Parts: sequence; C-alpha cells; structure tokens
Amino acid sequence: MREAIALVLYDLKQNYTGETSDTSVFRNADNERLETALLMAFDPCTNPEVLESLKEKLQVEEMTPEILKDYYKIPIMCLLRIKESVDTFEKHRGSNGYFNYIESSLGKHVKDDKMKYAIMY
Repeated sequence: MREAIALVLYDLKQNYTGETSDTSVFRNADNERLETALLMAFDPCTNPEVLESLKEKLQVEEMTPEILKDYYKIPIMCLLRIKESVDTFEKHRGSNGYFNYIESSLGKHVKDDKMKYAIMY
C-alpha cells in the first residue's frame, strides 16, 4: 500500500505539472492494482465519471493544471494520512495490519462491489 500511495503521488504531480518520472522500476502487479484503485476513487485523469462530475460541478470544459493542483490538495492530504495509518498498523500488526484493520472496521458495510463517487470540491 505504501508503494501504491507513492506511485499515486507521482501520478498526481505528473498530471498537474506535466513532469514525467519513470516509476516503472517501482511498479509491480500488486502495487499497480492498488495504485489504479486509489486513482479511480478520485482522479479525474483516471476516472471519466469523476472527470465529468467535476467538470459539471466547476462548469468548465477542461481541467487545467491549476484546477488539478487545487483539486488534488485534499486527496493528497488524505493519501498522506492513509500512509501514516499504514505505517502504524504495519508496525503493530504486521505486513497486512492495515488491510486487516480496514476489513474488520469497514468490511461489513460494503454490500456490493460498485464504487460510488462524491465530488466534494
């Protein structure tokens, strides 16, 4: 998870700066799957549903680097907080500690595999 969060942060920076970094040496099947899942939850450059919702909410035709940078502030703060939680739970409960915690806390509330989105911008 820690690797996936780092990859997502690089993706976001690339989206709003245009700078590219070769992160392929850090990417593997597991962290790439998590990276994609994280991005699909909020990233308008990855998820077309989020893009359309955000464009409608902001009443814009396209997402400029400035809009993206501003939009990404809260998701970046959330990702950094999640990373802190991952570090804490892995330290106290082992390598799957964070996932075990999430499953025991939130798993019972997940009724299906349909992701729902809310744009709070």
